[in-house]
Amino acid sequence: MINRAIAPGCNFSTKIPSLNYDSYFLENGIPVYAIHDKDQEICGLELIFEGGKRVEPVPGASYFATHLLTAGTSQYTKSEINKFFELRGAFVQMQAGIDICSFNLYCLSNQLNNILPFFAHLFLEPAFPNEQIEKLKTQKKQSIKINEQKSSYNASKILRKYLFGKHPYSHILSENDINNLNKRDIVKYWHHVSVKSLKFISLAGNFKDDALKNLNTFFGLQSINRQTSSSKIKISPNYGLVKNGLKNSRQASLKLATLTISPTHEKYPLVSLTNTILGGYFGSRLMQSIREDKGLTYGIHSSIVHLKDASYVQISADVKKGSTTQVIELIWNEVNKLGSQNISNQEITKVINYLIGSYLTSTDNIFDKMAKIKHLKLHNLSDNFYSIFYQQIASISSKQIKQTTQEYFNRELFTTALVE
Repeated sequence: MINRAIAPGCNFSTKIPSLNYDSYFLENGIPVYAIHDKDQEICGLELIFEGGKRVEPVPGASYFATHLLTAGTSQYTKSEINKFFELRGAFVQMQAGIDICSFNLYCLSNQLNNILPFFAHLFLEPAFPNEQIEKLKTQKKQSIKINEQKSSYNASKILRKYLFGKHPYSHILSENDINNLNKRDIVKYWHHVSVKSLKFISLAGNFKDDALKNLNTFFGLQSINRQTSSSKIKISPNYGLVKNGLKNSRQASLKLATLTISPTHEKYPLVSLTNTILGGYFGSRLMQSIREDKGLTYGIHSSIVHLKDASYVQISADVKKGSTTQVIELIWNEVNKLGSQNISNQEITKVINYLIGSYLTSTDNIFDKMAKIKHLKLHNLSDNFYSIFYQQIASISSKQIKQTTQEYFNRELFTTALVE
């Protein structure tokens, strides 16, 4: 008879398996990172372009150029493009980010070579039709109007403005930006920035050898801009509290952030573990104090964001109106505890197991693994980064966490945005 009052034993390994993949190079030097799986019926292809809003000459050019690639080409209308992919059971996704633009294609493995020429045509001969530009402008302005009624959106705008100063990271697209944007700006951005800034390609699934030949035909013969520059504008944060009101808002939003170290820094595992203990998972200190004990929020979370020109820690929460001052003090109360009191080995072990378990479950399939490889390549990390990272995390002590909190979670170096 099993004794249900005794928890079963746990055999948990902290060893991180290697991310096995192959590397190929097109004739122009563009790398292709691939994972071949003969049992996978789906193929996933992603093209990563250097650029994004960080280098756009006109606000909105990156977003509109990226999202209009499927709006029409020199040979096909938007309707014909949509119908082509729909009839073949393919899915295309375009994303305009802050530092990069990414383009995903998912299709049946046996359809990849048939779809690839058409997919490449979208990049090489986009038409950017005027009527589609105006339609997207209308949609984006409507989206902005809706977002401007949300306290969390306004808090993000304020935070980025004061955290990044005059750097391009501080800007969030506005209606005025959209009104000033024209087709010439979009075309110039795409042909002089994005299409010449292909950084790498990832491919996962049961693809055939000639898929690599086709990739070379369509993307390996293009001239590529090898220089990847950072913004010349230095990031100069404005510290302290910034408040703003929002009419008819039923809740308040808080955003606290500070610049921090990149994943290549030797102390990054310490900062990552400390951040997770503070607010990086459901059982974190902030969740226990502000949600479970005080009931002032449905959720509060602390995360680390990595960009090309900066990394930062951000604490976010939507809270009851009128409780913002209390919540801010509760946040710093938990930070002060981390920086002054010993943490039990039981809590440290629990968080370490959570982090390792989260990583293992996030690499269940080849597409998840490729997402991890993408992270490595975007941040110039070594192939063994994850195994070394989790090895180091597993040996961190309570004393180190206290020291890390004091060094990297200094209240005087945080920017706080409050909207209610």
